[in-house]
Amino acid sequence: MREVTTAAGLRTTAVILAGGVGLIFATIPGPKAPPHVDVSMSATGVRVSGGPDVAAGWMKFRIKSQSGVHHLWLISPTEGPRADIATPTNGIRSLWSVNPANPSSGAAATPGHPRADPTTVASYQHAAQDNLVSLGGARVDAKHPTTITVDLPAGDVWLEDLEAPAAPPTVLHVHWGKYLPLPARPSGRITEGDDNYLFAPSVLPHNGTVELENADDVETGYHFLLLRAILPSASREEVVRFFSDGGGPNPFAPGGAAMAAPLSAGQSQFLGYSLPAGQYAVIDAWMDPTTGRILAGEGAVTTLRLK
Repeated sequence: MREVTTAAGLRTTAVILAGGVGLIFATIPGPKAPPHVDVSMSATGVRVSGGPDVAAGWMKFRIKSQSGVHHLWLISPTEGPRADIATPTNGIRSLWSVNPANPSSGAAATPGHPRADPTTVASYQHAAQDNLVSLGGARVDAKHPTTITVDLPAGDVWLEDLEAPAAPPTVLHVHWGKYLPLPARPSGRITEGDDNYLFAPSVLPHNGTVELENADDVETGYHFLLLRAILPSASREEVVRFFSDGGGPNPFAPGGAAMAAPLSAGQSQFLGYSLPAGQYAVIDAWMDPTTGRILAGEGAVTTLRLK
């Protein structure tokens, strides 16, 4: 067996069989894959370096904000150029802007916060489920950059900002090539399936990387996982009740949040975080199209401690 590179840049492998019969296999290399993509977010849009041509597989994104709060969301159109991107992205962004789990929302930390209209929720979510595969993301501000690692499919991947409706998206062109391997073992894993039950370790380091996994086996099942600091005296039941009917005291402590972005069924992402030690709630902020409540208000909450 002999491997050579032709003048045209093709890498070929020649295998000589018995009797002198030869087989030649050619590999057409794509653009060289960067080890990571740097993402800079501002009110004018999402900018990347290390792209826009990248290899399929696990890719690390180093995300920072030039100013203010931004929320990176990676999506892959299911129908290529024919997919309706504007309707679901604008719809999910609109729902997030009034989501009580969003610290930037006017509904956040407000007892008695109203539910979203179930008809509107169902319309936007069905549009997302029909047209997009949601790959995850992360929330950042000027003082808190972060990293994520996501599994990029071949095709176009859109980088949207959930916090900035006027900001134009950036598109990465993802090609088949050397498939990038699974990242190193995380500090822990948080998993949620189609029963909306959260599995998480009871303790995590305050500085590390956590894998967030949507283990839903229903194609339309989305989850939107967040980590929020809670008061030392707050319980899981108080967090559920707060999102269910706005009753009881606000269970959240100031600061201390690590947020992903919506994940489609079968998708996972790795989220880097550095947070103060203390008690935290893991909550699912995806909305139920039947009730208009976020899933945390229906029990999709667990608690853990960062040490």
